[in-house]
Amino acid sequence: MRTMKGFESRPLHMAARLGSVAILKQLIAHDCQVDSRTEAGNIPLMIAAKPDQADCFLELIIAGADLGLLNNYRDSAMQLAKRSGFGSLVVSIIRHAILSE
Repeated sequence: MRTMKGFESRPLHMAARLGSVAILKQLIAHDCQVDSRTEAGNIPLMIAAKPDQADCFLELIIAGADLGLLNNYRDSAMQLAKRSGFGSLVVSIIRHAILSE
């Protein structure tokens, strides 16, 4: 998808941005690349690193999103989560992801 300003985004990025866990699950089940990047280098996990997107963040970690990737600004999903005030939940989300496998 391309916006009016010329930014490209894939359905997985849109689902993460909108917080739609059901759509994320469907896209992941149909082999969408969980680490696909936007033009800014963001993966869906980085987009979901917001306080109100904990379920999406968890689902992407369970699906194998790479926590070590950096975007074009040298930020990781963990750094973005900490900056957004979401950092306190990250440990419990990762613990939940590990236990669900």
